[in-house]
Amino acid sequence: MNESKIVATKRLQSEGLWNEASLYREEMREHLRGEGMTRKEANKGAWEEMLETYPPADGSRFYNVMSRYGIKPFFCKTREMSLL
Repeated sequence: MNESKIVATKRLQSEGLWNEASLYREEMREHLRGEGMTRKEANKGAWEEMLETYPPADGSRFYNVMSRYGIKPFFCKTREMSLL
């Protein structure tokens, strides 16, 4: 994790993504627990996965999410993203 949990939480709140990211983290934690991880391991893994999927808004968030579904995004210079 490059940023602390509190910094990430405040950033995601300011970007309006906290609710979405938090739900994603909860789902990931349940998934990891289902795979046999301890509660502590699953919690750590879920935070890491959430921060990978929701990094600071430089376009990489969209790349991470879209690439998981095989979609190649086209990035603009702004925070917006469009698909070709």
